[in-house]
Amino acid sequence: MRPCRRHLRISCRGGRIRALPVHVPPIEVQRAIVDGLGAVNSLRARHRASLEKLDALFASLQHRAFRGELTDARATETFKEMA
Repeated sequence: MRPCRRHLRISCRGGRIRALPVHVPPIEVQRAIVDGLGAVNSLRARHRASLEKLDALFASLQHRAFRGELTDARATETFKEMA
């Protein structure tokens, strides 16, 4: 048995492609889009840096919690007085 092979071949001549209209916004609009994307990328970088700091702080907090270093001094004194 021979495998069934199907090929889709699309033929388009360069003249037909060149004839298609391409709408380009004015340069002012293009610059506004670029500025907006730059602002978004800046915010994204700041957000990523904030998340990294929060991850580090949470890891530190977990480490201290599991070592028993997160006790309130007042609570400790109260428990000592009760004993």
